[in-house]
Amino acid sequence: MKRNVAISFVGQDRPGLIQSLADVVVSLSGNWLESRMSYLADKFAGVALVEVDEGHVDELNVRLSALEHLTVIIELTDTAEPALRTRSSNLNIVGPDRTGILNEVTQALAEAEVNVIEMETHIAAAPMSGELTFSADARVEVPDTVDIGDLVVKLNGIADNLGVDILLEEDD
Repeated sequence: MKRNVAISFVGQDRPGLIQSLADVVVSLSGNWLESRMSYLADKFAGVALVEVDEGHVDELNVRLSALEHLTVIIELTDTAEPALRTRSSNLNIVGPDRTGILNEVTQALAEAEVNVIEMETHIAAAPMSGELTFSADARVEVPDTVDIGDLVVKLNGIADNLGVDILLEEDD
């Protein structure tokens, strides 16, 4: 029986890092299904979903854990419960950097049971002033039971309080 396994990893960035992971997977007749990976602060980190025979899961863990200069965690993925009906939306946050922006916005999202599917954040100098600017782009799933108008009002209140712009738009 085939099993899906989530592999989380982080290590010093170097050529061949992904290939070393893929090598282990293919050596066990596994299949690399999907992944998200990124370079951040001299580290390379990611999560991958692979499929292997159930009898190879322990060996996969042993071989991946033996890779040098890499921290790896594997978890079997379970069949998910039927999800709530949701609407896909895009969230954008931009404004002067300060402590707590992400915390306050994600707290409001969690309270509304909005699930963050993908998120990317950056801090960079603004072109004219050089002031540090925080920006975030996310894809979120909003349950059908949530009134988008009420959520936007709550996010606008947070935006006003933090001095940032927050835009939530439903996907087409």
